[in-house]
Amino acid sequence: MNKIIEKKKLEEQAEMAKPQEDKLTVKLKNLTNDTSEDDIWNAMAKFGKIMKVKIPMDEHPGRGRRRNKGFAFVTFESEFDAEKALKEGEVTVEFSTLEIEKAMKRVMPPRESYGGPGKEEFKNLTRSKN
Repeated sequence: MNKIIEKKKLEEQAEMAKPQEDKLTVKLKNLTNDTSEDDIWNAMAKFGKIMKVKIPMDEHPGRGRRRNKGFAFVTFESEFDAEKALKEGEVTVEFSTLEIEKAMKRVMPPRESYGGPGKEEFKNLTRSKN
C-alpha cells in the first residue's frame, strides 16, 4: 500500500513540475545587456496596462558585473493585453527587435513534499541561549 501512495506522490510532483502557460505574462527574447526594465516598460505599454517587468540577471562572482540572461518577462493586468502582445510577435526596444512569446511557469509543490520540515516542525524549533 505504501508503494502505491509513494508512486502517486511522485506522479503528482512530476505533473506539478511541468511548465504551464502563464496567460498574463509574455517573454521577451534577444535582450541586449543595455536594455533596462524601464525601456521594456515603455515599449510594451502600447499593448496595455503592465503590472510587472522582470529581467533575470546572471551574477558573475569576482568580476563585480551583473548581466541579464537575454530575456525578460512582462506581466499584464489582463489576458487580452498579453494576447495583443503575442499577436504582434515582436517589439522594438532601443534599436533592438525583441521576440515576444508565451511565458511558461512552474508550479512548485508544497514545501513538505521536498522532505523538509513542515510548519508544525518549525514551531517546535528553539534557539539555544549559549
